[in-house]
Amino acid sequence: TVTAQQLLRPYPEFTNVVLFRDNIGNSSYEALQAKLEKRFSRGLTFSFAYTFSKLIDDASSVFSNTIFTGPVANTGIADANNLHLERDLSSGDIPRVFSASWVYRIPRIWKISGWQMAGVVRIQSGDRVAVTQATNANSSLGYGVQRPNCIANPNDFNNSSAAEFFNVGAFTAAPQFTLGTCSRNPVRGPGLQDADLMIGKTFRVTEKVAAEFRAEVFNVTNTPPFNDPSGSYGSAAFGTITSAGNPRDFEFALKLHF
Repeated sequence: TVTAQQLLRPYPEFTNVVLFRDNIGNSSYEALQAKLEKRFSRGLTFSFAYTFSKLIDDASSVFSNTIFTGPVANTGIADANNLHLERDLSSGDIPRVFSASWVYRIPRIWKISGWQMAGVVRIQSGDRVAVTQATNANSSLGYGVQRPNCIANPNDFNNSSAAEFFNVGAFTAAPQFTLGTCSRNPVRGPGLQDADLMIGKTFRVTEKVAAEFRAEVFNVTNTPPFNDPSGSYGSAAFGTITSAGNPRDFEFALKLHF
């Protein structure tokens, strides 16, 4: 008596096969970039940049730290014999990025001359998030992951929050011996809005010694830089955001030049 699972193996006459595999991948990147820059006009320098792009690949990271594996349970690939199924928007795909920076040196005609102010603003789309089933029913067959079925667009969701960032109802479980219809990275993660400010001045102590003082504020608006939501379908945390980056932060620096 032979189980159906054994008969579905690529080499059913063996109970286990060790695969030799290279860490390979294919990617394509297209972008439209624009930049406007003005240097030192009455003490003011500013720069604006905008990028509209698309990054597609079939491997967003190194598959594994090992060469010999079997079954291929740690590669993140649904089917190691069909990399075409992995082709999707990359985990690093950030289609829209806007940045602006400026530096203003206060003219000497003012009483507070010698001070310098600067700022940076960055606004960008979120990256892509991989979605896999928490329980891989195909792991014994050598499939690295099992993805759920997609029945709707998970990003078409009006009530996005940290508790449910995308439409979790857009997924259904894929049964054993199937790969699931979802692509590798079906979810778009949260974007980023960040603004930083700095004010500083260099004081001459002696002819050869100077002291530089800076006061800096990171994330001025205290906008939470959310991390990606959980993409583990079937887990209690699926679709939720449980962590974020740093809140507003103040920093003072003193540097001695000699």
